[in-house]
Amino acid sequence: MAADNLTIYNRNLALVSENRSLDLQSGENKIDLVNVAASIIPQSVVLHSPQNFQILEQNFDYDLLDYPSLLKKYINREVEVLYEHGGSEKATVLANNDGVILKYANRIEHGLPAKARLSFPEIPANLRERPTLSVLLNSPEAQKAEVELSYLTQGFNWKADYVANLSKEDTLDLAGWVTLDNKSGKDFEAARVQLVAGEVNRAPEEYQYGARRARLAMAAAPMADAALEVSEEALFEYHLYSLGRPATVLNNQTKQVALLDEAKIPLQRQYDFTRNVSQQDDKEKAQAQVYLKFENKNMALPAGVVRVYQQDSSGQKQFIGEDRIKHTAKNEDVRLKLGEAFDVRAEYEQLDWKRLDYGVTRRETYELTNQITLFNAKDQAITADVREILSPEWEMREESSPHEKENSTTARWKIEVPAQGKAVLKYTVRVKF
Repeated sequence: MAADNLTIYNRNLALVSENRSLDLQSGENKIDLVNVAASIIPQSVVLHSPQNFQILEQNFDYDLLDYPSLLKKYINREVEVLYEHGGSEKATVLANNDGVILKYANRIEHGLPAKARLSFPEIPANLRERPTLSVLLNSPEAQKAEVELSYLTQGFNWKADYVANLSKEDTLDLAGWVTLDNKSGKDFEAARVQLVAGEVNRAPEEYQYGARRARLAMAAAPMADAALEVSEEALFEYHLYSLGRPATVLNNQTKQVALLDEAKIPLQRQYDFTRNVSQQDDKEKAQAQVYLKFENKNMALPAGVVRVYQQDSSGQKQFIGEDRIKHTAKNEDVRLKLGEAFDVRAEYEQLDWKRLDYGVTRRETYELTNQITLFNAKDQAITADVREILSPEWEMREESSPHEKENSTTARWKIEVPAQGKAVLKYTVRVKF
C-alpha cells in the first residue's frame, strides 16, 4: 500500500488520501478496507479508480475488539472458564454490568474466581480488530483495480509556535515550529503531510462533502526538495504548507516539525499609550505598553503564539513576553505586545472642560483641554505613540504637536521623548458624547 497523503486543517479535521489495490471477481464483491481512521466522517468517503466498476454500498465498522465489547457480543452465548491449576467449566454470559455475570450448569456467579480467565470460541463477525470501511462493488469482469481512497477524519489538529530571540541591536531571530496532534485512531507511517492555514467553512450539523471538494483539497503542489523543511503556496483563499520530507504521525502522538528559521530581522520598538477619554478620570498615570514590530518578508505565517527571549548581561536567556499572532500574509507587519515598559510612563490631566450646548439633546457637545506628560527614564530617546479615543464626532481645535486621524474615533500623536527627560502634549478638542 502506498504512503498516505495527509492534509491537516486547523480545527479538528484532516483529509486522508491513499492508494490501494483490489482483487475483484466478476459480479458483486464485498471488500474490507481495513486500517482507516477511527474518527472518519463516513459521508465524506470517495473511492476513485480508472477501472470500470460500480459502488453499491459502503459501511463503516467502528465496533472495535476489546474485552468489554467481546463480552457484550457474547451475552446469552456460551464461553469457557479456564482455571489457574487446570480444569475448565462451561458457562453462559448473562450480563456485564459492574463485572461479568455467568450462568453455570448449577449456579449463577458474579465475577471470576482468582486468576481464572474466559475463553471465547471465535470473534463475532461484526467485531473488528481495527476500524474498517467495507464496500460492496459490482465488477463487470474479474480484474485488479487500482483505487484512490480519500476521506475526511476528525481527531487531527495543528498549530504554529514561534520562538524569537531579541538582540540588543533591535534585530530579531525567529524560529517557527509546527505542532501536529493525532487523535484520529490511526497511525500514519511516512505520510506526505500538508497543512492548511485559514478558516475552512464547515456545515454546522452534518458534514456534506462531495467528490469535487475532496479533489480540490488534494490538488496540492509536488513535494518540495528534501533539503527544505516546509514550502508554502496559496490554495484557494487559504495557504498550504508542505513538509519537505515524509513524517510519521502515530495515533495519540504530538509531533513538532521545523517551519522556518530567520536571522537578524530588523524591527521597531514601539511605546504605546492608548486610552478612552470618556472613561477616564481627570488625573491618572499609566505605563507604556511596549510592542515589537517587524515586516514579514519570507513567507505567510500561520496563526500562533510568539514567545520572545533576550540575553541578560551574563549571557543567560530570559523570557520577556509573548503574544498571539493571526494568519499573517507575506509583506505584512507583525506587531507583538510584550508588556509594560518600566521606564516609560505618562501622567494625564484634564485642564479644562465646558459644555457648549445647554438644551435637552440626545448628544451633548463638550470642549476638552487635556495635557499628557511623558517621562522617559531610559539612557536613550524614544518615540511614544499616543492615542486618544474620542467619539465618532470630534474636531481638534488646538494642539502642541500635530495629530493624525487614525480612524473615525481616534487621534494619534508621535511624540519624541528625550533620554532621562520628558515631553508634554497639550490639545483642545470639541467632541459629542
